[in-house]
Amino acid sequence: MKIPSKIKIGGKTYTVEITNSLSLGIQNYSAEIVYGEQVIRVSPNHQEKMEADLLHEMIHGIMDFLGYKDHDE
Repeated sequence: MKIPSKIKIGGKTYTVEITNSLSLGIQNYSAEIVYGEQVIRVSPNHQEKMEADLLHEMIHGIMDFLGYKDHDE
């Protein structure tokens, strides 16, 4: 799967960035979704890991869109 530059979840379009600069810190996380900025950040890694991380963050975005505000890992 090619990592897209943008993903639409519900009515929102999220920009996808591949970067080591995560708000949550690179030590414990390899991806994040920032709802207010409408951005998903994925740290560079093996392609399969990046794809899994992107899908994980997309699920968080879907849950948020459906109204589930209190969801954890």
